[in-house]
Amino acid sequence: MRRCAWALALKALPLLCALPGVACRSLYTRQWASMFVLLYFAEGIVRGMSDAGLSARLAWLEATLALAFFVCALGYVGPFKRAAKQARKQARAQKT
Repeated sequence: MRRCAWALALKALPLLCALPGVACRSLYTRQWASMFVLLYFAEGIVRGMSDAGLSARLAWLEATLALAFFVCALGYVGPFKRAAKQARKQARAQKT
């Protein structure tokens, strides 16, 4: 196995850990995965600007996919967060 294959496997490991939770629509998993995927976005931007050829194109693809996941995860988590905030506000109003 080549040296680069180990690095690729190490980079994919956190995504594999998040996959079951994302597939089961776990809100907590999507929250931490959305923050974690920003590291992949940053790596894609840096490699896209510094590498050349196919490596740069793949890096831009990585950044695009990471950004798409981040936006979709925020779109999924947002309504749950707003509903929880509204429920807390109603609970406080009932206590007073």
